[in-house]
Amino acid sequence: MTARDLFSRRFRAAAEAVDPASNRLPPSPALLAAWLTLHAVRGQTRWMDAALEATVDAPTADRPAAWLEAACRGWVQRASRQFRSLADSLERQVPDEPASVPALLLLWRTTGLRRLLDRALALVPDEVAPGDFVGAEAAWRAFLATADDSLRDRAAAGFGDDVAAVPPLHWPTFAAVTGLDADAFGAHADRLDDLSPARQLLVSAALACPLLELRVEWFVARELREGPMAEAATYPWPALRLSFQQMPGGRDQLRIVPYLDGEEMPAIIDVGVVVAALEMVLESADRTALLEGSGRRRGRSLLRRR
Repeated sequence: MTARDLFSRRFRAAAEAVDPASNRLPPSPALLAAWLTLHAVRGQTRWMDAALEATVDAPTADRPAAWLEAACRGWVQRASRQFRSLADSLERQVPDEPASVPALLLLWRTTGLRRLLDRALALVPDEVAPGDFVGAEAAWRAFLATADDSLRDRAAAGFGDDVAAVPPLHWPTFAAVTGLDADAFGAHADRLDDLSPARQLLVSAALACPLLELRVEWFVARELREGPMAEAATYPWPALRLSFQQMPGGRDQLRIVPYLDGEEMPAIIDVGVVVAALEMVLESADRTALLEGSGRRRGRSLLRRR
């Protein structure tokens, strides 16, 4: 069994554990994010229905930043007033600390409000000490927002290079920073048992899904803050990674080169169709091992839309 197979099996088990049809679980931002991830991977509308229902009377006071990030991820997948209202209500509740950076940057990407970007960047630590995984997460998200290599270096310093030292909750970002794939984490998969089923699903999805890498080639820095880049950066695929390459010249248009599990796909030159183009790329992605019942009926098409 390959490492990806192992995490696919864990993904399916976690999906069963968070299925609202058979389990009554207390609402949490991780559970909302898990349902949104399942909707993105499997396409079944019942996961989105559960996510929308979770926004009603959500207990947001305890973890406003986590709820804000989940609400923004919901908005990316479906432009529902419920997700937007929840996000708007949480902005002022989010504390000014490094842990809030991912949520604030995602809200910035979905609104375009410069004050959110400025607020988030001000919260990123000037230096990230080894083992400061929250600071490393903040620095990496800031790098994805700015393509500033110094932020990437800060994230790398915080994470280090020892898989055994990094908590599983941070594996998806750690893998993106270091370029590691599922094989690097397979021997440590049992550590997922310490997480809730929802968080197990989120980590497993990032390691089990076909890897979608986007090389963003840019000419003018301001284009990294515009709508097409926001669509690429927030595309709802669990195993999404971004890299940046500055191009010479004065063109003010991005060029996005997708790679699916290492295979280069046609470049996206028309930045007005980023989402549609990425959907076409993922049409060839093999999701069989991630679908409901695949462990029993391997090879059959099990994507059912409800």
